[in-house]
This record gives sequence, C-alpha cells and structure tokens, in this order.
Amino acid sequence: MKRFSIFCLPAVVMAGALLLLAACDKDNSTPAPAPYDPSDLSAKGAANCYIVSAPGTYHFKTVKGNSNEAVSAVTAELLWESVGTLEAPEKNSIISSVSYADNIVTFSTPATLKNGNAVIAVRDGSEKISWSWHIWVCEGYDPAAKAQVYKNDAGTMMDRNLGATSAEPGKVETIGLMYQWGRKDPFLGCGRLSYSTKAVSTPATWPAPVASDATNGSVEYAIENPTTFITANDSNDDWLFTGPNNDLWKAEKSIYDPCPVGWKVPAGGATGIWATALGVATSSTGHAFSDGGMNFSGEFGDDERIWYPFTGNLLRGSGEVANASSSSYWSSQPSNKNADVLSIREQNGYVHPADFYTRGAAHAVRCCKE
Repeated sequence: MKRFSIFCLPAVVMAGALLLLAACDKDNSTPAPAPYDPSDLSAKGAANCYIVSAPGTYHFKTVKGNSNEAVSAVTAELLWESVGTLEAPEKNSIISSVSYADNIVTFSTPATLKNGNAVIAVRDGSEKISWSWHIWVCEGYDPAAKAQVYKNDAGTMMDRNLGATSAEPGKVETIGLMYQWGRKDPFLGCGRLSYSTKAVSTPATWPAPVASDATNGSVEYAIENPTTFITANDSNDDWLFTGPNNDLWKAEKSIYDPCPVGWKVPAGGATGIWATALGVATSSTGHAFSDGGMNFSGEFGDDERIWYPFTGNLLRGSGEVANASSSSYWSSQPSNKNADVLSIREQNGYVHPADFYTRGAAHAVRCCKE
C-alpha cells in the first residue's frame, strides 16, 4: 500500500503567496502624464498676462494672478483692444470671441493673427468686475527664446517691453503698455514714437480719471475698475490712498504682478538688475541714443541689440501722456513712498539705473525672468 504525505502550509504563508501572484499579474507602471495642451494658457502656471503667439482658441483658469485663489465669476467680456498706435483696430480683430464657464475663460483669435493687446474681464453675480487679464498677442513671439542675459549675473530680461509687439528700433510697436506701480492692469501709452500723443483702442473712450480718496484709492476699486486711472493724492503721491503698500509688487512675484508666467517686475535700486549690469548705481550722461530710444548693447549685456525705447509716462495728476523723449522703467523695489526706476532721457544721453519716481504715475515695464 502506497503512502502519501500531505503538507499543510500555514495560512499566513498561503495568503502571502496569493498576494505575490496577484502582484505579478498587476501592471504597476506609472500612468503616462496627460499631454501638454498648448491651448491651456494656465497649464504651466497662472498669471495676469498671457502671451498668444499663434491664431487659435485658448483658455485659462479664473484665479487671482499667480495664486490658486478662485475668482467669483458669472460672465466674461472683452474690455478693449489696441495695436498701440494712433489707429484703432476694428472691433474683435485681435480677440474675436470670449466666453466663461466652470471657472474657465475661453477666447479665440481671428484665423489671421493681428498683433496687439487686449484685456478680458469677468463679472460676478452683482455685475462687478472681479478680475481681469491682459492678453498679449504677438505672432511667433517666444520670450524665453528671445531672452537677454545681463552682465555681472544681474539677471535675464525680456528683449522688449511688456505689451510691445516688436523689439526693432524706431518702431512705435516697441513702446508697449503703461502701469501705475502695484496695479496689474495696463493703460495705453504713446501712440507715436517720441510724440506725446496717446495710443487709441476699441472702444474709443475710456472712463475719466478719478482722484484717489478713501473710496476710489483702494486695491478693491482698482480691481473693479481696471480701465480707470486713479490720480495720485497729495499726501503720498500714490494712487493708493492708504499707501504706500510695498507688497503689491515685490521681489517674489505677487498676485498683482503684470508679467506673464515665468516672468516678474525686476528688482531695482542700487542692487537691482540695471545697476548691477552697469556696475554703477549713479546717473551718467553721454549715452548713445537714436531712433527714439537707446541701445544698451555692451552696457547691460552682450546681445547685439538691447533696445529700450523712449516711452514717456502718464502723469500722476491727470493720466495724460507726456515726456515722450524719456522713459522710466518700473522696478518692484520701493523707495520710501516712491519706487525705484531705470530712467533714460534723450537730453544729454542721460541714464540713471537706480532712480525713483512717484507711484501715482504710470510707466513702462520690462519683465525679468523668475
């Protein structure tokens, strides 16, 4: 008679074996990430400005600046369009349509892209503007590919002003847009190079400027009225009645910073990007100028052309454009109740890399890589 031996494995071992077999049958590979969607402008980060370099339909999430804080919204609308000259574009020639749904703004351009700038806003249930975004349309423009490295490890800058659709000397399209210090929304500047004549837009009229007071001189009012210039009050030369508020723009990009994703308002003053690149923080004269601006090649950096046009400014007391043969470029650096700027003037070829200006005026911005 044959004998058979039966071995009984402990329950724990049997359970482990079954789990091992199950694990072997399971696909543990990491799921492939979703492909990058170039139509999602906020896919790589949120901002108050988005660059569009090709025709198409785009969308972005409705959050405050570079934060994740959602914005209350019911509808979206196109506030204005401009090509930055004395000729207004036809309505919807830069942005052809705008819509809002499920915390997303969607907009389209015409099939043939028209370079220029526009602002899109969303309104809440009470029809107040709760936030707005600058759409910078510049065909083929990649700011990273055109970026310019400044000397002495000062930083990396865009090759053009915020809102400019060209970096070629002598063109009005190099001027770009104007900003009151600490505000995220742009205003129109000179519409002709070296002339104090304001650019035009569609629609043709903007709200009249308002005086800074306890009602109008607030961040909340500025957000709800992105096209209204707030004239400076006499107590602090600021559009912000309770100013200065040094947190509106700062070294670490804030929710009010007007630059696109990956860029910010540059540092200024004696240790800022322009003074560091030049190696001095004091004014000087005799710098070469032509074609309505200055080429800082060899001074700021080694690129063949580092073009800074004369942009003029919007006066603190009226919002009118003036001083077309000069420029002050904002930094994020406060200077007492003022803020530090790069100043350039045609007269005597004047340059001051660590100058300052009252925050109620509006100046150009040249964005720095974060």
